[in-house]
This record gives sequence, structure tokens and C-alpha cells, in this order.
Amino acid sequence: MGNFYANLSVATADKTLVQSSLSQVASDHGFIGPSEGDWTTITSDAIDAQNQDDIDAYGKTLSDVLNAAVVSVMNHDDDVLSVALYRAHNRIAEYNSCPGYFAEMPSKAALQPAVRNVSEFVELASGVAEEDIVKLITEPSPIAFETHKALVQMFRLPRYSTGFGYRYVCMGEFSFLGENLTEFGQGSDKKI
Repeated sequence: MGNFYANLSVATADKTLVQSSLSQVASDHGFIGPSEGDWTTITSDAIDAQNQDDIDAYGKTLSDVLNAAVVSVMNHDDDVLSVALYRAHNRIAEYNSCPGYFAEMPSKAALQPAVRNVSEFVELASGVAEEDIVKLITEPSPIAFETHKALVQMFRLPRYSTGFGYRYVCMGEFSFLGENLTEFGQGSDKKI
């Protein structure tokens, strides 16, 4: 069994601002990880359920409210990696390692990686050559976790964001973040 997780990284090092902005989108329980560089990563029960509508709601709203780029990542059983980039309440770029994965009878084309607006990902990864990003996403690792780890390095996202999911945080797998892990939303008085 592979990894199952989803999270969003927000292009701000102001964790307090992220926390206050979550009140405009979050109706569930979640966690905010520590800021690393210019990014702060969040996950929640709704995000980790891997419902794209919920992930989009978070990504669009946070990008608008914070006037910042937001990157969502969803890893489904290490077979599918889905990445989206949001700005100004819009989903402006997306990547899916296997868009036909959930289809009953997918075409061969639907089983190949798909990307929309790769130039937006290139802009996000300043200093990384476009061909390096294109190669990574068109020839991904067979293990989605490994592709995510490479994207984290290219985009300079928090290192802990690879694997950072609500369920894994609740199970204690991110206890190494200690007091740098902040809860938000309903049930934020739960002990983890």
C-alpha cells in the first residue's frame, strides 16, 4: 500500500496570516506546518479526503484572500500525483500523472501524464530550467512520492510537505514538527 495524502502550500512565511485566512474557507479540522523559506503548508480532513472540489475551494480562496500563489498536491496510493497552482482565485496550472486512473475503461492517452500551463510551474520554480520540469512531469517516477519530493525541491516548498497529510499528522507521523504544528478549524482543541 502506498501513500495517501493531500496538502496545500501557500506562498507566505506568515503562518499567523495563513491561520487567520483559513477562517474564510475551513469548516473542518486541520493543521498548519511551520513556514520554511517563503512557504507554509496546510492539510485538513477535507483536503486529505482527496475531493478535488474541496481542494479547489481551499486553493482558490487562499490564493485570493492572501494574494499569494497556492500549490495543491494530492498523492493517491503512490500511483497518481495531482498538482495544481492557484492565483487570484483561479486554478491556473495543473498536472496529473495519470488522469485516467479512476476511469473504468481509460484510453491509453488518459493513462499518460497531463499538464496544463507548464509555463506557470516554470515561473514558480525560478532558476529551474523548463526542460527539467517538463522531464520530471512527463517522465515521472513510478512512485508518486518521489516525484512530489523532486517538485518540492524545484519549487522550494517546505521539505516536510512531502507526505504531509491530515491522517498522517493525526497518527503522529509528524510529531517531529512539535510546537511548530498548529491546529485550526472545528475540533482544534483535540489532542494529537
